[in-house]
Amino acid sequence: MVSDLPDGYSEANNPLQIYDYHLTVPVAAHDWAARVYNPAGTLVLPVGILRRVLLFFPPGLNNTVRAFIWQGVNQIIPVDPAGIGARYLTGDSYMWDMYDLFHPIVAGATQFYIIAHNTSGLGVDTVSSDHTIDIYFMVEVLPVP
Repeated sequence: MVSDLPDGYSEANNPLQIYDYHLTVPVAAHDWAARVYNPAGTLVLPVGILRRVLLFFPPGLNNTVRAFIWQGVNQIIPVDPAGIGARYLTGDSYMWDMYDLFHPIVAGATQFYIIAHNTSGLGVDTVSSDHTIDIYFMVEVLPVP
């Protein structure tokens, strides 16, 4: 159990709001340079604490789609100190569940991006059709002082 606030975290006293986003990764997004991401303004989360993130890769991807989550200009999931997409999440009919997070979302830093590309241009495997990945953010919304 996370107990990071004076009230102690619990579902009863720290309700979470769920925000979902679905990003289509076209065949043409075949490497980092051709990556796709949600347009600015489409994934703005409220001020609060990011408590959990779910990222679902549908069946049939064969680990060919790579995804990253950025807050503003910083890659936060997975953490990548270089910030160049060297670390990523991938899967095939797999749900990544990042829970017990305590990631503050402060005023002025509420824009999030889901960035993805496929590896068909890297000679790893081929992607023959567009795929949509599903991302769910659970935020404990806090009042702005």
